[in-house]
Formats: sequence, C-alpha cells, structure tokens
Amino acid sequence: HDAVLEYRDILCADGSTCRSMDITATMIPWEQQQAMMVTLRDNTEQKLAVQKLRESEARYRSLVDNFPNGAVVLFDHDLRFTTVGGLGLPDVGLDPDEMLGKTVWEVFPPETFRQIEPMYRAALAGEIRLQEVMFRNHILEVRYRPIRDPDGNIILGMAMTQNITQRKKAEEQLRILADTDGLTGVYNRRCFMEKTREEIQRAVRYKNPLHLILMDIDHFKQINDTFGHQAGDRVLREFARLCNQTLRPNDIFGRIGGEEFAVTLIQCDRNESLRIAERLRKAAGSLEIVIDRSTISFTISCGVASLSTERKELDALYFHADSALYQAKESGRNRVVNADYLSRR
Repeated sequence: HDAVLEYRDILCADGSTCRSMDITATMIPWEQQQAMMVTLRDNTEQKLAVQKLRESEARYRSLVDNFPNGAVVLFDHDLRFTTVGGLGLPDVGLDPDEMLGKTVWEVFPPETFRQIEPMYRAALAGEIRLQEVMFRNHILEVRYRPIRDPDGNIILGMAMTQNITQRKKAEEQLRILADTDGLTGVYNRRCFMEKTREEIQRAVRYKNPLHLILMDIDHFKQINDTFGHQAGDRVLREFARLCNQTLRPNDIFGRIGGEEFAVTLIQCDRNESLRIAERLRKAAGSLEIVIDRSTISFTISCGVASLSTERKELDALYFHADSALYQAKESGRNRVVNADYLSRR
C-alpha cells in the first residue's frame, strides 16, 4: 500500500528549518521480492505561498469585517470569492452565504457579470479601477485593487462596494434644480441658452435647419395688477404647460425671464416653424384660467428667426428673433412676425 508522509519542517545541519517535503512510499516487486520505492517532492514554495496567502487574508479580514459603509470582497485568480464582509452588506444587496466559494459568474446575473469581469481581471493584473454598477435596483460604486504578498506578488483582488443610490438621486435633483425654472418647471435661461448653442453648432455642422421663437405674454403687468401676483404665476405655469403639450419632444423650451419664453425648433423648416408659432399663439388665445370666480384670458406675441449664414451664432439668432418680437408688439400684439420678413423690408 502507498503511504504519504508530509514533513513541514525538515531541519538543516545548523538546526534551522530547511525544506518541506512530501514523501511517498510505495511497495513494488523487485527481483522476486518486495521492495519499497520512496518518492520525495519538494513543496516548500507551495507551503510558503499558502502561508503568505493565509497571512494576507488574515490582515485584510479585519478591514473586510469592519468596512463601515458597504461591503468588501476578496477573490482569487479564478475569480472565486474567498472573503465577503462589511457592516453595510444588506445595503449593497450582497449575501456572504450566496457568494463564498463561488465564482463571479455563479453569483451575478449575466448583464452584471459582463460589466464587472474586466474590472476583476484588471485588479488581478495590478490595476486600480473605479466603476458604477446597477445591481438589484441599487447604484453601486465599486473600487477594485490588487492585494500583494510581502514579496509583491498579486495573490488576490479586492472589490470595495458602496451603495450610492441616494447620492445619485440627490445629484440628479440638484441638476434639475440648476437647469429648470422654479415656477414653471421648464428650462431656465442658462440651460436653454446652453442647449440651444449646442444645437446650433450641430445644425451648422450638418447643415440642418433650426429656428428660434421668442414669445411674450401680452399685457402681463396688467394681469398682475388686476388679479394679483399669484394669478400671474398661475398664468405663467398654465402657459408653460400648454407649450409643453403643443411642442415636439425634441424641441427645446424654456423661460427666458419674466413673461418671456423661447423655443428652439430642431430640423424644422421655415414654413413649419411659422405654423408652430401660430399654433401656440392661437392656443394661448383660447386658454381660459379661472381663479376665484374670475376668468383670465391672455394673448402672446411671437418673433421667429431662422438659422442662416448671417445668423449662425446664438447671439445673432437671438437678436433677430427679439427684433421680430418687438415688431409684433409694436404692430398691435397677438401676432407672429418672421425676422426674414423684416430683413427684406
């Protein structure tokens, strides 16, 4: 029968630990009798590697178990989880019982695995990476890094995970607040100008048509003076709602200031832009707002300008649309004026 004897410590002549050996003794027939064949295999390096791995895991286990705001996982070169811990494990949707001893593709669904697998391999290649991942309705921020033994060899990878869903929601709310008009909920002046400038650059590059409509609520001060500022605010909100219902999804709509609004029509020819302006004018004139048994009606004036070789910058386009709007008001209000018509006069 075979017998395997493992000696972890084989002493050298000076009494120090020398090597670790696996010794296998096997009985074999030899010249009509039984003989013993002894095989020696030096496994010193393997034992040292295992020892270093255990020491490294022990050093990091305290960090893993006490990671405060999320979870930490350690994984080997086969992408198999060796350690899972952290005070915030429930917050990131991870369960040690479902992960320990299993590989990444056994734990995560295919769409998540495809995202994170390159990051795991990058960590095992010595790289430090940062990634945002959607997992079980959580937005997770994951930091990947290698773990090295005292000799600098990469023995494990580490993924530190935090749930940043609430932070992302807060950032989105801040972005919305920064981009929208607080009263009407449409783009504010800064955001409208920024988005329109981007669309002008795109339209010039690809030679696409683009038009700007400036709209002003006629006699708005009179509405405020007669019905009060709360009624005026209601008029502004209802007009913004009307425009949102009338305009196309890809049009850019914003409140420029006071009772003035603007629309950027993308890939829209001149005749269609005038029809849209006229449609908005008629819809506004038909709107009736009831406040405290009083009915408020109002009209709007519109100025329309087309992107052209002379107006391929926002400032020039805005100037011509504003000039057309001024002419609409001077001509009696409640009308649409085309800036191209003014330039031919």
